[in-house]
Amino acid sequence: MQATTAAAAAAQLLTDTRRGPRCSRARLGATRLSWPGRFAVEAFAGRCQSSATTVTHRFSAISQATSPRRKARRQCSDDQSALQAGCSKVNRDQHGYDVNWFEEISQEVSKKLRAFYQFCRPHTIFGTIIGITSVSLLPMKSIDDFTATVLKGYLEALAAALCMNIYVVGLNQLYDIQIDKINKPGLPLAAGEFSVATGVFLVVTFLIMSFSIGIHSGSVPLMYALVVSFLLGSAYSIEAPLLRWKRHALLAASCILFVRAILVQLAFFAHMQVLSKVHIFSSTENSYLFGFLC
Repeated sequence: MQATTAAAAAAQLLTDTRRGPRCSRARLGATRLSWPGRFAVEAFAGRCQSSATTVTHRFSAISQATSPRRKARRQCSDDQSALQAGCSKVNRDQHGYDVNWFEEISQEVSKKLRAFYQFCRPHTIFGTIIGITSVSLLPMKSIDDFTATVLKGYLEALAAALCMNIYVVGLNQLYDIQIDKINKPGLPLAAGEFSVATGVFLVVTFLIMSFSIGIHSGSVPLMYALVVSFLLGSAYSIEAPLLRWKRHALLAASCILFVRAILVQLAFFAHMQVLSKVHIFSSTENSYLFGFLC
């Protein structure tokens, strides 16, 4: 009998624990929990607190574990920003350097071109162009004489004469550097804009170019004019025994007069006249051939 009663009480306690706390009203109207339900609530609260503590610890551990990554990402972001700023500054500096370099090169090239212009003695260049052009027009009888062959011969004669002109005036400047420092300080060799080596290089280069154009043209009058101009121009300026004719007024005037008034007129007139005769002969021959075929 006692065993049956104890078993019933245990089953009732287990049922009460599963159902949760039972409420019983006291005499004063207050609600309180019975002993079995109170134990269940306290156990549940303890488990909840333990779970919350565990979650807090895990969150702290995760935060501590991810904190270095966040710091690393932040550091990488800062480094990337600094790198971009540095690259932008370098690009600006490089762009500024390129602009300054281009301006310096442009100024240097312009300076050298002006010096070369003065080295060529432009008043002699203009005189050569006007003289050869006017003489070359004399053999032309009509507009039909202006053919491609005539034009090519004219350009060859003009180019060869200009190159020889630069040789003569450049050679004169090479031997007159000390004199030009006093009388003509604006010339490039006297002013130091060109070195002596540069002057020698220019003189030799234009001499070779002049003779090369004359030989390529195959014109005997043009070659005579170039050779005589070379000899007289060299004798006019070179400091050597029996040379340096510019020291004597009569010889200097004779050289200039012979080249400008006689040599240029006769040689280039003969050069253009030969070209015109070749053109006329070719036209006549073609007309005879055309009439024979007809």
